[in-house]
Amino acid sequence: MDNNFNQMWNQQEYVARYNQVYPLLDQDCQLYCDLLQIKMDDHLLDLGCGEGYFVKKLLEMGIKKITVVDVSGEQLLRLREKLTPQEEQKLTIIEGDFESISFPQEQVTKVFARASLHHLDQLKKRLFFQKLKSVTKKSALFLLHDMVFDFPKEELNQQMPRLLQEASVHYGDRWILKKEDIIATWFDEFPEDFKTWISVCKEGGLELVGRKRITSFLSILLFSKI
Repeated sequence: MDNNFNQMWNQQEYVARYNQVYPLLDQDCQLYCDLLQIKMDDHLLDLGCGEGYFVKKLLEMGIKKITVVDVSGEQLLRLREKLTPQEEQKLTIIEGDFESISFPQEQVTKVFARASLHHLDQLKKRLFFQKLKSVTKKSALFLLHDMVFDFPKEELNQQMPRLLQEASVHYGDRWILKKEDIIATWFDEFPEDFKTWISVCKEGGLELVGRKRITSFLSILLFSKI
């Protein structure tokens, strides 16, 4: 991740718009908890926690420990503002990008990544998952909610008419707010097709155990550490 990317995520205006356009809803949090089979003695690693809406929900449930990672100091400031002193004691906050951070020595039982790993190109994803492998316990669950193409990524241009129609239906009235961002993510960042995500995650010792397909470009993938 370059300096421009880091600077963008530390601009108050950019972060405020992102949080408004891409809110995390209560039903999303409940779905994530159900898929991850959250237990109170879990240690969860949140990769790209943003302003911490999911983190706050988990802490209110009474989860034992959470480690969060985000490149945005602005987002982490917003997270800290939500926490009670007791909740903050359960939280380890790591500010930095996925390429340079060091993970905690204590192993984690659950990992969560929502719309964050498409910022890494494929080689960097593989290196990242190799690093992640050392901090996940056997049978740890990893939930990835991100751009996942149903078709080979090389076919993106020819798939565009169908994708635009599908995105318009999926996002409804909010598509006008998201359209420019989503198209830029497809072409300028590094989403992967389904088979490539499976291959990349294998670098972390992760095996696919479930998939919730949302659209032909968006899925929730659930993995288990083998």
